[in-house]
Amino acid sequence: MIVDKEEFWGKVVNKAKELEKVYTLTQRKENKIMSVISAGIVVATTRSPRGELVPKSMFDSTFKALSSGKPISQQELLDDYNVHRSAFVMSLVSQLDDVIYDPMQKTIRLKYE
Repeated sequence: MIVDKEEFWGKVVNKAKELEKVYTLTQRKENKIMSVISAGIVVATTRSPRGELVPKSMFDSTFKALSSGKPISQQELLDDYNVHRSAFVMSLVSQLDDVIYDPMQKTIRLKYE
């Protein structure tokens, strides 16, 4: 179980370093992980082929949303938590062992054991 945003960020970084690409959950769009730096994750897409920084703060906000204990959708991440590149963030975060993705509801939530 993840206890704070720094532990969450550490798990995100480790997962990002394992993967070359992440595909968005609904539209299956490719997001190529170019680099992982302390400021965030640089990701290339067809719209930004040179890469764009997804700041660490987007993942901090995602952890805050997940900490509410309720399932969170991509739209809620964008609208309520101002998480830009929410499709990428949600796709990467959904691959963590501590996160559950519900494909029917298209939501993520923390796994509490």
